[in-house]
Amino acid sequence: MHRWLKAAAAACLGAGICSAALSISAPTVGLAAGNSQVFYDINDSFAREAIMDLYQRKIVEGTAPGTFSPKRALTRAEGTKAMMELMKLQPVEGGIPAFQDVPKAAWYYGYVQAGVYLNLAQGKGNGKYMPSDGVTRQELAVWLIRFLKQTASSGSLSSLYSDAAEVADWAAPSVYTVQKLGLMEGADGRFRPKAVVTREEMAAVMDRIVTNGTYENPISAPVAQPIQLGWQYGQTDAEFKASVSSSNINVLSPRWYFLNADDTLSDSTKTPLISWAKSTGRKVWPLVGNRSNAEATHAMLSNPALSERTAASLAAYTSKYELDGLNLDFENVLPADRAYLTSFVANLAGKLHQAGKKLSVCVSPDLGTDWTAAFNYAALAQSADYLILMGYDEHWGSDPEPGPVGSLAWVQSGLDKLVKQAGAGKVILGLPLYSRDWSVRANGTTLSAEDVTLSEQNARIPRYGMYPSWKSALGQYTAAYQLNGVRHQLWFEDSRSLTLKYRMGQGRKVAGFAYWSIGGEHDGVWKALNNATRFNGYKF
Repeated sequence: MHRWLKAAAAACLGAGICSAALSISAPTVGLAAGNSQVFYDINDSFAREAIMDLYQRKIVEGTAPGTFSPKRALTRAEGTKAMMELMKLQPVEGGIPAFQDVPKAAWYYGYVQAGVYLNLAQGKGNGKYMPSDGVTRQELAVWLIRFLKQTASSGSLSSLYSDAAEVADWAAPSVYTVQKLGLMEGADGRFRPKAVVTREEMAAVMDRIVTNGTYENPISAPVAQPIQLGWQYGQTDAEFKASVSSSNINVLSPRWYFLNADDTLSDSTKTPLISWAKSTGRKVWPLVGNRSNAEATHAMLSNPALSERTAASLAAYTSKYELDGLNLDFENVLPADRAYLTSFVANLAGKLHQAGKKLSVCVSPDLGTDWTAAFNYAALAQSADYLILMGYDEHWGSDPEPGPVGSLAWVQSGLDKLVKQAGAGKVILGLPLYSRDWSVRANGTTLSAEDVTLSEQNARIPRYGMYPSWKSALGQYTAAYQLNGVRHQLWFEDSRSLTLKYRMGQGRKVAGFAYWSIGGEHDGVWKALNNATRFNGYKF
């Protein structure tokens, strides 16, 4: 189990509320298991047994050697950290700060950010989290319902507590439900909704969770990753391996095979990368591209002999190099080649399946335009193992109107259409690890656009004095700045926007996710998405 309330000691402020996490290093004295004298101030605590159980499980520690401080108040920052660690969710550094009063330098920044990405940590209005405020008992009830994925139900609080009228309307269903679940109790017939939660009260609640298999078993269960495909672009093999090693990627897709204008295939296979992938337990599905050359693609697809030769050559590569599959990325295919493309995919898939290999096919969202007219989504899904939805380029670099790379609603619309035609189990959702810095004319149209990595995008925020604003309708932050008399506008992709789209895909039970392209991420992206995988998997 992760430890809650574990951080370096900091000066305590005001009424004994610590400004760092709720505990410091555990006492170093050696004591027998179960000896409550490890803490000398809990003998009279109603939560003494819970505190000691959590201590033995290495979940809680003291505030000083031999001291637990059971009566100390719990701040919102401390409570957030406690709940996140209880749920085995990682703090997420980097990204764009969600609240004005939660700076990146704060010890609790990563916990609050991670909670925001999962819609678990919510502010108190005006862009503030109020991290030093105490957590009231009615707030904790709401938190428990949210973190444990329960449904709050209304009931007669007055039959449970004499102070039911003091419970806020927004908290009443949660207070009623946590009482019925046995997670929180009152005392002397009162709930005390506005009282601040103490360390001993939090310990009692946490111990009820960790000793209840309904919650603890899912939280402690191993987490299975879905397909996590990463495309290599603009990185050396050494850079690619380094990026992949610190990511969730389990399928590599280097850009090795391309259809040439002279009807041949280029082969840029790097066998050391294949060996490395196998040694780390990862699969390799190299990308097969057409460089958006519609004429060369038509010449191959429409010629039965050439189409067969191309499919046979690709299948031979998978055997020669002991590949696990291929990722076909034919773009700018002519609408007239729709049937040819469908037939080619069926032929290639058949050859690969005979050898136990996988075929994934990249497709754009169904926009009802010539760009996607060549994709018979349902027919392609019948042959290929997976269709990878390229959930980006809602606004492309030469778009006359600036805008986001992939707003939440746009991606959701494309995904829903594809799932309906192909089935969720056949779909992999592609997500962008880049954004665009748009130079905009006075009339709002595009002057130019620059593709930037998420790290570079975020570095420009302080450089140009931007103040990103969260737009719920887009599922993205936006901001603008002036440089040399030119207005620049950005629609940011970051851990928050990507987690929203990731969770949207999870909710539709897609087979996995793909990322264009590896190396473009900023610090914290993989932890944020790993949290989404874990939290979505909890079934309480």
